[in-house]
Amino acid sequence: MGLVDEVKGPNNDKVSFVRKRVFLPPFKRTQILKIVKYEAKVVEGLVHTHIVHIIDTYEHTPKSGMPSFSLLMFPVGDGDLTRFLHDTSSQTFSDDEANALQNIEARSWLTRWFSCLTSALAYIHAQGIRHQDIKPSNIIHLKDHIFFTDFSSSSRFDPGSTTSTENPARASARYSAPEVLE
Repeated sequence: MGLVDEVKGPNNDKVSFVRKRVFLPPFKRTQILKIVKYEAKVVEGLVHTHIVHIIDTYEHTPKSGMPSFSLLMFPVGDGDLTRFLHDTSSQTFSDDEANALQNIEARSWLTRWFSCLTSALAYIHAQGIRHQDIKPSNIIHLKDHIFFTDFSSSSRFDPGSTTSTENPARASARYSAPEVLE
């Protein structure tokens, strides 16, 4: 949900942020605002090396056009995991030393990222949050660092509970467990 783009800081054009802008149509304003503010609150409460950070939030009401609510986040990634996996899988093994080294480096990053993402996910769950929409397009990388992003489908839960399917998922059906979709 929302339009994501890269924006520069007001006083320093060397610093970039990710802006997630969600439009607020009058007939759904309250409902959408509640969801996006909830996402901001969740991310602000999650302080981990492998989770994006909320820098600021703001509402904008233009003289003409649709009002919006924006989240400013950091860091700006080089791309998401979907693109990285595609680019990595399309690389061919060859005698070209530079290509071979790049392929080895990419595979090394992937191996390390599993540990990073597992650590972040354990932390998220320890905080009583379920992301509920983990998929390659919701994971970004900046060079060799990896980050969870997009907590718009997340929900709170009791960390002491034993089930992972208490509530129906609002997540992407393609990445949901079959029992969640029943």
